[in-house]
Amino acid sequence: MAPKGKKANATEKQKDREEEREDPLQAVILCDSYETRFNPFTLERPRCLLPLANTPLIEYTLEFLANAGVEEVFVYCGAHTEQVEEYMQLSKWTSRSSPFAKLELIRSTSRSIGDAMRDLDKRAILAGDFLVVYGDVISNLPLEAALAVH
Repeated sequence: MAPKGKKANATEKQKDREEEREDPLQAVILCDSYETRFNPFTLERPRCLLPLANTPLIEYTLEFLANAGVEEVFVYCGAHTEQVEEYMQLSKWTSRSSPFAKLELIRSTSRSIGDAMRDLDKRAILAGDFLVVYGDVISNLPLEAALAVH
């Protein structure tokens, strides 16, 4: 009988955590890597649109965020913004069936991650918990435990 009690407590704790989090879980995708490691591939195309198995890397990133329960996504671009914007407009992530309540593209002239974070702070669009990831993240790591700790 003890295991049933533990499961009930775990379920109650999860419900408490969900009630505590009033703000939606947000994510910022940095489409610029602010480095030249992938040159010459990234001279004419952003790293997030480079293909892996004929799929742009940003698709893997968005899938990862959707599986993590992210509700609002901000795609932060500087270089090659037009290409990222065009891709996103044609993608499944901007359709009505998208798992995200909000997906917004942000144009920027940032030259570093620090500049990007200061710019996001000035815009005051992030509230509560948020993730910052590069646009080329390939992961299926569950984030629930890490989010619960923080």
